[in-house]
Amino acid sequence: MEDPTQAFKLITAGRLIDGKGGSAIEEGAVLVQGSKIIAAGSAKDVLPPEGATVETYDYPGKTVMPGLIDCHTHHNGFGDGRPGEDVAALPDEVITLQAARNARDSLFSGVTSFRDNGAKNMTMFRL
Repeated sequence: MEDPTQAFKLITAGRLIDGKGGSAIEEGAVLVQGSKIIAAGSAKDVLPPEGATVETYDYPGKTVMPGLIDCHTHHNGFGDGRPGEDVAALPDEVITLQAARNARDSLFSGVTSFRDNGAKNMTMFRL
């Protein structure tokens, strides 16, 4: 349960995709309290309670959207065309570092959840 006295975060952006299948909302906003999304929609309609403590994050010209889910990844790969058996011959520590880099790149690209397919020696579980 969220603490009702916890500060709100108001995220505003040039465009909001709410993930419900409708059109993008121009001048959108998301209101968050703790780890819970309280409201999402048009910035003129999404307002914190009067007198609430609010941290505001404004991203004009940017799009806010739910995180993407990638159900088939190979984060152990280097993306340079080398065969899987060459990658598998590398030490687990090297593969784990490469997987961490690839996972970071995925996160910075909007992917918040993924399933890795076929990581050597379950190296993805180290992350």
